[in-house]
Amino acid sequence: MRLGFWLFVILTPAFGVWTASSLAAYWNGPVWLVVLAGLALFPLGPLLWELWAERRRRRRLARRRKAASTLDFGKKQERILLPADRLMLRTLALNIVFLTVMLWLWPAAAFTALSGRGDWMLDGRDGPAAERVRSGLFAVADGLEWLFDAGDEEPFAGLEEEDVPPPPPPKPDDGPSSADLLKRLAGGGEPPPGLDDDDGTPAPSEPAEPDAPARLKWPAPEQLHPLAARVPSEAEASIEALGGYIRQSEPDPWLRVKALHDWVAWNIAYDFASLDDGSYVLKQTSGDVFASRRGVCAGYSNLMVALGRVTGDEIVYVKGHSREQDGSIAGSGHAWNAVRIEDEWWLIDVTWDSGHRGSDGRFERDYGTGYLLTPPEIFITTHLPADDGWQLLAAPVSRGEFTRLPMMTADFYAEGLSFAEPMRSQVTVDDLLVLHIDNPRGRSVLASYEPRGGGPDVRCKVRGSSRLAIDCAFSREGTWDLTLYTAESPDQQHWSVGRIEVNSG
Repeated sequence: MRLGFWLFVILTPAFGVWTASSLAAYWNGPVWLVVLAGLALFPLGPLLWELWAERRRRRRLARRRKAASTLDFGKKQERILLPADRLMLRTLALNIVFLTVMLWLWPAAAFTALSGRGDWMLDGRDGPAAERVRSGLFAVADGLEWLFDAGDEEPFAGLEEEDVPPPPPPKPDDGPSSADLLKRLAGGGEPPPGLDDDDGTPAPSEPAEPDAPARLKWPAPEQLHPLAARVPSEAEASIEALGGYIRQSEPDPWLRVKALHDWVAWNIAYDFASLDDGSYVLKQTSGDVFASRRGVCAGYSNLMVALGRVTGDEIVYVKGHSREQDGSIAGSGHAWNAVRIEDEWWLIDVTWDSGHRGSDGRFERDYGTGYLLTPPEIFITTHLPADDGWQLLAAPVSRGEFTRLPMMTADFYAEGLSFAEPMRSQVTVDDLLVLHIDNPRGRSVLASYEPRGGGPDVRCKVRGSSRLAIDCAFSREGTWDLTLYTAESPDQQHWSVGRIEVNSG
């Protein structure tokens, strides 16, 4: 028991230093300050406390000698604890207070730092030994997810209009593990469903029986379904009228779901004003959103559920966290949908396919299909549901793995791109970062970075064709947002497909 207690006393300050240093790496703060704080917590702090307490004790003894006999005095001054015991208890007390304050102030950030940057001391180190230590550190960090839950707010939880059914049963055990999925995203393994092995173009459908509906491949063409583009005014009088019109006009379940997705994406504008002032919680029912043609992600998702109820398509509301290109690597609260088509579940985020916030803070419509029936192993790079079952993966990805994944959009993978290295959402470098990206289709890729918080951007140098090497040189210390852009050819307009956080110094 004594040995176990000593081990606990030693591990407590070690955990505190690990947490504080990971926060420093995550926030690009001075790690040396954390080291000094660690020394203050053990052994300097406890030693100084012991010396101060011993000095006070001697002064009390001196005063008591004047007022008590030698016999009485001797009986009163017996000490139960040895110096080593007192040092141990003082160390434990100081570090428990330090950890309590730190985790109380930044619980979610502490988990994000540990799961994303907990291996900062291994930066630049590879090999079996380093990988074993790294895996061990991340395994410990993943076990602390309760910290994230304690400090995180779920702004869109409770805004669903009806109870969400339980997720479907897990896929067979012989499905790919989370490690296999991460390897696939890093350029290894089989391509996602719907993509050809060679060039990533949509693969031809399997021969179908006459009049049998064809499965909609991902990514679907960015072309509005005719029902979404041309709806009679009387069919838009209510949710029931619109759903009934789509149900009668489109018998193919795949295309019917696309029609629902396209109508909502094309006709509903994101209500950034209500999101910013917090009033969105009062107007996210499907009726409110349909009437006003405005809503946030909860409203988009509720409307999809309500329309699916009329068309006979099983669509459910899924809540969790998502990571946008201008957000943190931990993600923020979000809501999206899952839909069952021909007894198979698929994922949809109609909010992200509708548009984005413009430079003036207003909604800019930007219709897309990147998050329509997206393969689960692609969807998980940006969306983490609160219920792991809605990942629709055989082996769910942990929140720590989600945090470490680069913040690439579905378009990045739809273009056939994949990371070779670094396969991380945040990295620390001295002055040069080299990204290696597999580019089998020969897409035009650009990269630039700008200071966190805004400022002039700096173009990175891109070398190669099928395997790209992107050199980003940093002239000073700081935190940077490195953004990747792509297009089919250099003379076309490029669009952003992902971001990596870089701490230089």
